[in-house]
Amino acid sequence: MFALRGYLMMPTKFDYLKRVLTCNQQKKGFKLLCGTLLLLFTGICALAQNTTSSLAVKLEDETEAFSLLKKAAGMPEDTNRVNLLIKAAHIYWHQRTADNHGVDSCYLYAKQAYALSLKINYVTGRSEAAFLLCKVYTKKNTVEPALILARKAYGELRARLLLSIAEHYAFDFEPGQKEFVLAVPLIDEARRTARASRSDLWQDECSILTGKYQLKLGNVSNAKAAFMEVVNAAHRQKNYAREANGWSMLGNRMPEDDSTFRNNIYYHEQAVKYYLLAGQKKDAAYSLRDLAIVNGNYNQSDSSEQQLLRCVSLLKSVNERISIMTYTTLADFYRINGKYDKALAYAFEALNVKNDNQLNKLNTYIVLGRIYHLLKSYPEALKYYTIVFNYARGKNWPYQYSLATDIAHVTAESGEPQKALNFLSGFNKTSPPVLANFKQLVAATFADIYNQIGDYKKAESFYLKMLSYNAAVIAENKKNLDRINTTLSGAAGYYTIGKFYIQRKEYKKAKGYLLQSLQSQQYIDAEQKIDTDHLLFKADSALGNYLSAIRHFERQKTLYDSVNSVAKSRQISELNLKYETAKRLKDIKDLQNNQLIQKAKLQRADFIRNIILGGAVMFLLLALLAYNGYRSKKKANVKITAQREEIRLQYQTLQQLLAEKDNFIKEKDWLLKEIHHRVKNNLQIVMSLLSTQSAYLQNDDAIEAILESENRVQSIALIHQKLYNSDNLASISMPDYTADLILQLSRAFDTPARKIKILYNIEDIFIDLSQAVPLGLVLNEAITNSIKYAFGPAGGEISVTFKRTNPGLALLSVADNGKGLPPDFNISSTNSLGMEMMQGLSKQLKGTIRIETRSGTLIQMEFELMPTLQKFVSA
Repeated sequence: MFALRGYLMMPTKFDYLKRVLTCNQQKKGFKLLCGTLLLLFTGICALAQNTTSSLAVKLEDETEAFSLLKKAAGMPEDTNRVNLLIKAAHIYWHQRTADNHGVDSCYLYAKQAYALSLKINYVTGRSEAAFLLCKVYTKKNTVEPALILARKAYGELRARLLLSIAEHYAFDFEPGQKEFVLAVPLIDEARRTARASRSDLWQDECSILTGKYQLKLGNVSNAKAAFMEVVNAAHRQKNYAREANGWSMLGNRMPEDDSTFRNNIYYHEQAVKYYLLAGQKKDAAYSLRDLAIVNGNYNQSDSSEQQLLRCVSLLKSVNERISIMTYTTLADFYRINGKYDKALAYAFEALNVKNDNQLNKLNTYIVLGRIYHLLKSYPEALKYYTIVFNYARGKNWPYQYSLATDIAHVTAESGEPQKALNFLSGFNKTSPPVLANFKQLVAATFADIYNQIGDYKKAESFYLKMLSYNAAVIAENKKNLDRINTTLSGAAGYYTIGKFYIQRKEYKKAKGYLLQSLQSQQYIDAEQKIDTDHLLFKADSALGNYLSAIRHFERQKTLYDSVNSVAKSRQISELNLKYETAKRLKDIKDLQNNQLIQKAKLQRADFIRNIILGGAVMFLLLALLAYNGYRSKKKANVKITAQREEIRLQYQTLQQLLAEKDNFIKEKDWLLKEIHHRVKNNLQIVMSLLSTQSAYLQNDDAIEAILESENRVQSIALIHQKLYNSDNLASISMPDYTADLILQLSRAFDTPARKIKILYNIEDIFIDLSQAVPLGLVLNEAITNSIKYAFGPAGGEISVTFKRTNPGLALLSVADNGKGLPPDFNISSTNSLGMEMMQGLSKQLKGTIRIETRSGTLIQMEFELMPTLQKFVSA
C-alpha cells in the first residue's frame, strides 16, 4: 500500500512504453478509417448533449458481453437494444489485450449503437456511442475520424471528445515527439467550448489534463498552477465540493517524495475540510484514506491509523458500504506495522465485499501475498502473487515487473534460488523493463538471488547497478502520472546493499549505506526498521563503537517489542560489560606506558578473569534468550493458526448464506419477468385475433375500430415488454416507453406518408406499473386522435411533452397544429369512445383532463405520482 502505492490499481491511462504500429496494424487502421468516414458522411447529425460523464470508459458490473448481445438480438430496434449494445462495447473495451480483438469488438458494437440511435433519434445512446468510437479511433492511432466526430458535436459532448483526443497525444507519445504537442491546441479548443457552454465540469477537466501534460514535461510548478485553477475558481464561487475535488486532485497527482510529501498532506487535509463543508461525508472519507496513505508512506503510523479508522467511521455514518480498496488499505497498513492478525482479518473482509469492482481484489491478493511472505508461508504467498502476475501479464501492464520480482524472491527464499534465477532471467529477456523504477527493482532482485546462491561478486555488481538508477528513478517519479512508486532509490536501496555488506563482514561500508537509509523518511515496513537498527548494532559492535551499538540495540528492542509484544533479553547489560572491559584495557595500556608493569600484570589477570565470567554470563543469557524466543514464537504461530482457521470458517459460512440469498432473489426476479412475458404474449395473441378479424371485415368503420383496439392493446403490451426486458420490475421509464410507443404508432398509421411529424420531450421519470397502463392508454388515444382527425393532405406536427409541475405532480400534454375541435365541442357531452376512455382513465389516475383549441388541439392531463415513486424522481 504505502511505499508501493499505486501498485496494480486499475490499468494506467499513461503507458510509458512506446507503441509502434506494425505494417499489418497500419493496414487494419486504414480499413477502419475508410469505413468510419462512410458512416460519418452518410448518417451523422449534430451532437449537442450535456454530459456528466468523464474521460474514462464506464466499467460495467457485468463481465460477459455475449449474453447481452444475445438478448439484444431478440429485441426490437428501441432504446433498450441501444443500451445493451453500449454495455457490450464497454465490456469489450476493458477486456482488450495485446492478443485479443477487444478493441475491434468494441468498435463493432459502438458503431451499431450509433447507427441505431440515429435511426430512432436516441440522443443519450448516440452521445455515448460517439465517445466510444472516439476512444477506439485514438487507440488505433486513426485520429481523423475522431476529429470529425468531435467537430460535428457541440456543447459539453464536443469538449469531452476533444479532450479524449488530447489525452491520446499527451499519454501515448513522449515529449520531443511531434505528436505530443498536438494535445495543447485541442485542450485550448475544449476549454473555449466548455466556457461557451458554461460548464464548470469540463473547464475543470481541461485544467486537470493541462496539469497532467505539464507533469509529463517535468514542469511541476506549471502542473500545480493548472490544478490550482480548479481550486481558485471553486473558491471564488464558494463551491465547496468543486474546491474539494481540486485539492484532492492536487494531493493525488503531484509528485511525492521526501521534500514534497508535507505539501501532499496539506492538499488532502484541505480536501477533507471542504468535502465536510459541502456535506459530502463519503468523499471526505475517501480523502481521509488518501491522507492516511501519505502519512503511512512517511512513518506517521499513529496519524495514519487514526485517519483510516475515521474513514471507516464516516462511511458507516452515511450507510455507505465499505469498499474492497478501503479494507485492503487497512490490511496493508497493519501488514507494514507488523500486526499480521489484523492485516489478515481486513484482507479477508475485502475478499467478502460484493457488488464492487472485482478487479480491486487484485490489490487484495498482492497484500495477502506479502503477508504470507512475511509469515514465511511461501506456497500461499506464491499463489496470490501468481494470480495477479498472470492477469497483469495478459494486460501488458507495467506492474508485471514488480510481481515478477516478488515471485522470484518467494521462490528463492523457499529454498530454490536457481529456479528463481531462471524464472527472472527468462522474464527479463522476453520483457525487458523500460521504466527506471522497474530496472532498479529487477537489478536488486538479481543481486538478492546471487547473494543467496553464493556468487557474491555478481551480487555486489547488481547491488551497485541498483544504486546507479537512483537519479533516473527520482526524475521519473516526478513525471509519474499514475504513482508507480515501486522505487528503491531511497531508504530501501541503501538498506539492501548495507545488509549485503554486513553479511560479507565489510562493516565500514555497510554502516555508511545503512546510515544513508535512515536519512530518508520513507520506510517499506516495520521489519526493515527493526532490521536496520539490528544491522547497525552489529556493525558498531564489530567496529568497537559500543555506545552507538547500545543506542541502535535499544531502538531495535523498542520496535521489536511494539510489533511482537515479546519480552527481550538483556543484551544491553552485556554491551555495558564489553564497554567497561575495553575501558579497563585502555587503563592497562596507560599503566604500561607509565612503566607500572607489575600492576599491569595484576590488572591483566583481573581482565582475563572478567572475560571468562562475562563469557559465561553471556552464554547463559543467550541460551535463555534463544529458549524464550523459541517459546514465544511457537505461541504466536499457534495463535495465528487458530485465528486463521476461525476466519476461514466464518468466511465459508458467510459465503453459503450469501449464495442462498442471491439464489432466492434471482428466482423471484425470474418469476416476475416470466409473468410479464406471459402477459405480453397473451396481449400479442389478442392483437393477432383482432388483426385476423379485421381481414374478414368490409366496413371501414369496423376496420378502423379494430385498428384502434390493436393500438390500445399494443400500448399495454409494450409496458409488459419493457418490464421483462428491464432489471427494474416495478416501474417504467417514461422516455424509453414514449419513444417506443410513438415509433409503433408511426408505423401503424404510416405518418411519413401522411406528412405528419411527431416530436416529444419527456423528462426522466419512472412511473409505477399501476399508473403506467392508464397513462399509456391516454397517450395512445391522444396521439391516435391527432393523427386521424387533426390534419388534411398537407400534414402537420404533433408535440408530446411529459414533465413535473410541482413536487409529486406530473403533466402530460399532447398538442397538434391541425384544424382543431368544432366550436360547439363539449367533452362532457361527447359520445366518442376515445374521449370517454381518456376521461375515465384520468379519474383512475386521480387527475384532471382538459381539451381546448389553441392553434390546433391541446390535450392536457395532470395527476399525482404515487408516493412510493419519489425515490425514482430526482428533485
